[in-house]
Amino acid sequence: MQTIDVVAGVIVNSAGQLLLSQRSQPADLAGLWEFPGGKLETGESRYQALARELREELGIEVLESTPFGRFTHDYNDKRVVLDVWVVNRWDGTPAGCEGQAVSWFSPERVSQLPVPEPDIPVVRAWLNTLNG
Repeated sequence: MQTIDVVAGVIVNSAGQLLLSQRSQPADLAGLWEFPGGKLETGESRYQALARELREELGIEVLESTPFGRFTHDYNDKRVVLDVWVVNRWDGTPAGCEGQAVSWFSPERVSQLPVPEPDIPVVRAWLNTLNG
């Protein structure tokens, strides 16, 4: 089974809202909302990949980020390992640099959005940190 290493950012604003982006056509899972991020490139650290992906996707520079957790999801033909970071500080205003919609949501609203399967345990874990 092929393993795909992915990084994602839980970007939190001062109101406690989370930034999600919507997958555009013709991408797999188009229309679903997800935590911004993407695949690691050869030779990149996970933090470098996160910073690069958020710069490319959202036009922001990560100033402060801490690891949140690693989540694994198996599809029929591949395993996705999602390395999630909490991004508390950044420079710039997040925007959909690749034509994707981006929006801020309350954590409770995020739990009601259609998200890719690998993001479901991330949402649950985030809600647990708030209620814990």
